[in-house]
Amino acid sequence: MEASSPRSLRMDRLPAPPEWGAPQPAVRWRPRRVHAPYWTWRGNKRGAELGVVKQLARELRRDGRDDLRRLRSFAEDPPDCEGVDRNGALVGFEVRELVDQASAARGQGGERTSKRWHEEEVLRTIEHIIRAKGSIRYDRDRYDRVVLVICTDERFISYERFGPLLDATRWPATYSLDDAYLIFPHSSRIGRCPCVQLRTARVVDPARLAV
Repeated sequence: MEASSPRSLRMDRLPAPPEWGAPQPAVRWRPRRVHAPYWTWRGNKRGAELGVVKQLARELRRDGRDDLRRLRSFAEDPPDCEGVDRNGALVGFEVRELVDQASAARGQGGERTSKRWHEEEVLRTIEHIIRAKGSIRYDRDRYDRVVLVICTDERFISYERFGPLLDATRWPATYSLDDAYLIFPHSSRIGRCPCVQLRTARVVDPARLAV
């Protein structure tokens, strides 16, 4: 990218973390709730969101699909976080958790229950998240791409059960999202946090086309 590019200038001002270029350590989660606690941090929503994005970055780097760096929380939400991809382009990340709020509320009261999700319900919930996050207007002068990251630790939404189904599903196109992923908690069987790229796309908003 040329030095005169406005995006390039902005990215040059994006500070690199101290561990720039070094292997990223595993995120140490401090659960703040009983139900589906894997992706939560006690009293730190921004830390949890950034942790989700960093874990996705590790998985994509491991697969050779992307090399996301300089990840940080973005104060002017939305999006929740931002970073730089392998091409030097600035990327925004919007994070959303797929969790059953009723089970989470009961867990806070000491009751350990988990919702038994049906396939149609999972697909419908993910589609709702994509449409909701895809309707947000992000700063396209700032970001080359906007990526939705959905995380879940629901007991009955496992990678083994839902991974192939999610991968085969065509999701609705939106005006705002370029990519979307669903990331699962760490699996001891495969030794990583599996993630699935959701097949969606961004289309041009007719209302924003020049007459």
